Order: sequence, then C-alpha cells, then structure tokens
Amino acid sequence: MPGGAARSHKMKGLPIETPPRVRLRSCVPGMEQSERGESPRARYKRSRGLGEGQGRRREATPYPDYAAREIRMERHMIIKHSGIEPKIDPSSYIAPTAVVIGNVSIGAGAKVMFGAVINSEGSRVTIGEGTIISENAVIRATADGNKEHFVAIGENVFIGPHATILGGALEPCCYIATGATILHGAKVSSGSVVAVGALVHANAVVPKDFFVPPYSTALSTKCSMTSRR
Repeated sequence: MPGGAARSHKMKGLPIETPPRVRLRSCVPGMEQSERGESPRARYKRSRGLGEGQGRRREATPYPDYAAREIRMERHMIIKHSGIEPKIDPSSYIAPTAVVIGNVSIGAGAKVMFGAVINSEGSRVTIGEGTIISENAVIRATADGNKEHFVAIGENVFIGPHATILGGALEPCCYIATGATILHGAKVSSGSVVAVGALVHANAVVPKDFFVPPYSTALSTKCSMTSRR
C-alpha cells in the first residue's frame, strides 16, 4: 500500500492492511525444502542410504600444511658429476634452490644462498669455513686441456650476489661485491676488496688489503687499473 494511503488510514483511525507473507522458492532446482521438510543434504544422504554422520569428509589437517611445505623446501640440488659427489659439512647451510655439482668441498658454517651455482665441471672447488656465497652467484672450475683451473676460496670470504668466479684463488677475508668477476688463474689476496662490477682479469694478482674500484679491471701481476666506464 502506498505510504500516503497508509498515513491517511492512520489519521482516520482505520487499521492498516498488510499484504500476506509470500514464501520465496529458490530458482536453483533442488535447493528448496522438500515436502517432507528435508534439506538438500539430508535428501542426498537418504537417496544413497547414508545415515547421520556419514558421507564425504575432509581429513582434519591444518591448512596451509606448513610442515609438508618445509619438507619440500629442504630438498637440495646436490648433483654427482664424473662419479664424485659434493662434500658438505653438516653445519653449513645450502639453500633449497642452490645447486652444488661434482667435486666440491664446503667447510663448516659456510652458507650457499638461493640461486647460487657451484660447479666443479673440469676441476675442483673448495670453500672455506664461514664463507658466504650470496644469491645467484656462479662459481665454476674449468679445465683447458690438461690444465685445470680450480677454485680455492678461503675462510670468511664474502661473495656478493651475481658475482662470477671462473677459476682462481680467494684468500681469507676477501670481499667480492655484487656483479664482480674473477677469471682463470687470478688471485685475490687476503683482506682485499673487489668492488661492484669490477673485473680481475686472468692471471692477475690483487695485493693484500688492496681495493679494486667499481667497474674497473685489474690486469697483470702488478694489478694495474683500467676503468671500464
């Protein structure tokens, strides 16, 4: 009834007529109550001879399943190459997405972070105690005919993200920054820093406590500097 008519009836003292209640039926088949007053779930169970408390149930497992996820994430990519398996100290940490291949030795307390690749390929790789290999760094030992270009990394060395070590020796307490490259036969002496994007060329020797500037190239045994920018 329109609002104006309702007000006029109330003002005249007449009762207000309300429309009868209409039971709405679902437009989805089977969703309305049956003639016996059963719900769709009860009707489903009755049609299949299932009693109370029977039917399809989910197992009472927590969601998300953190325990199962942790187990999956702890699978490492440790790969045998030329019949030799990596030797990894139990106290070291190898990230789930890191890859360690072949004749590789990793000392106590070392860390190989996510996405890093350590590949002995044609020679061997040794990593000292407490050394950190950061994300997406590549360490590869190669061979040139009968000459092996092994990688020897001392204790407490830091190798930054996206750094590349292609054969060479890093003495203890070196710092190799992000994107730096060490080529075959090079040597970085103890306490030296190879800054961001720098290159230590093949067979070059970086003296003790020396600083290789960003985006420069270290050449020869006297370690002369050449800017690349």
